[in-house]
Amino acid sequence: MKRWIALVLVVFVAVIGAGSYFAMEACSVVMTCYAGDPDPDPDAQIDACTRMIESGFMIGESVAFPLQVWGDAYVRKGLYDLAIADYDEAIRLLPEFPSFFYGRGDAYLRKDLPDRAIADFDEAIRLDPEIAGYYHSRGYAHSVMSAYDRAIADYDEAIRLDPNDAHTFFNRGTAFFTQDLLDRAIADYGEVIRLEPDNHHAFLGRCAAFMHIDSLDRAIADCTEAIRLDPKYVHAFQNRCGAHVLKGLKDRAIADCNEAVRLAPGDPETYFDRGNAYRRLGQLDRAIADYDNAVRLRPDHALALGSQAWLLATAKDARLRDGERAVSLAERALALEDAWGRRSTLAAALAEAGRFEDAVREQQAAIEGLREAGGEGLDDLTLRLDLYRAGKPYRE
Repeated sequence: MKRWIALVLVVFVAVIGAGSYFAMEACSVVMTCYAGDPDPDPDAQIDACTRMIESGFMIGESVAFPLQVWGDAYVRKGLYDLAIADYDEAIRLLPEFPSFFYGRGDAYLRKDLPDRAIADFDEAIRLDPEIAGYYHSRGYAHSVMSAYDRAIADYDEAIRLDPNDAHTFFNRGTAFFTQDLLDRAIADYGEVIRLEPDNHHAFLGRCAAFMHIDSLDRAIADCTEAIRLDPKYVHAFQNRCGAHVLKGLKDRAIADCNEAVRLAPGDPETYFDRGNAYRRLGQLDRAIADYDNAVRLRPDHALALGSQAWLLATAKDARLRDGERAVSLAERALALEDAWGRRSTLAAALAEAGRFEDAVREQQAAIEGLREAGGEGLDDLTLRLDLYRAGKPYRE
């Protein structure tokens, strides 16, 4: 840090010796480059730093600092390759300066190159192991790579260094949630809310965690608070819809799902979620229509394709069943995701279409896939296999 101060002082010494009017102009350029403004204009920064470098004021290694500012500004503009090139040059000039590695790591992470980001965050931490943000960013990169244990360890260290960073608690809570460590997730989301009482994302995260432990009243309360904080928060309406479904509150559930669709009519997930709600409530015709809308908006929506195929194949109401269409949808879902559940859906569709030999083959493949996955439900799949062998379709 002392060396950084010395290098930056070179700039001001050069400016002071340049004459009063020119010195004032040059000082303005320096301040713009180094962002005296808390919300700097990246284009203005890039221009000012360019003028600094081209003026000849910068001496030797000190050029690395406006290069870093260039990189930071290009990141804010979404020009990550340009940012990385500037960080590369800054690192060449000053390879022991940790923030250059951190900046390049951030650019790599935004380019969806988490492995390269982690390598740079490693180096930043080696050079300065006391910066919480370095651990936080490396933790997030580990999360992107689904290395949640490593992510949590980094978030732990970031929190030790800075116990008042709500963002780190939120990301650690999300990692815990993904690992099904729901009590810990709830605790971390609660800490975010303590630090930032108006953080609607934290209320939504805790709402989802409460839903997973069947604490439905608390889930509804948290989603309601998220909606109060942001009345257009689509995900909060979707989650509260799900909680109301689980409580059997049909009218409230559909009202929430309807509001989600109204707020985001171009989002296939709003239709998919409402379809799930209708399905749980036994309104299968409306569920099928909503799954169809989800597929219309996103033709590769494997879950919506599979769900629609299942209902068209297995509904008790003959007016809803369509075996050939179910087969077509199930085949599309399987092509997108070769999973045992997709094969079981295709088997049900084939049976509804009267193609029982094909249904037996697909159901056997589904059973083998489930067995390899070590999942539950083999008895149900075997019962359906017996039906198909007997020339009978399955009815849900």
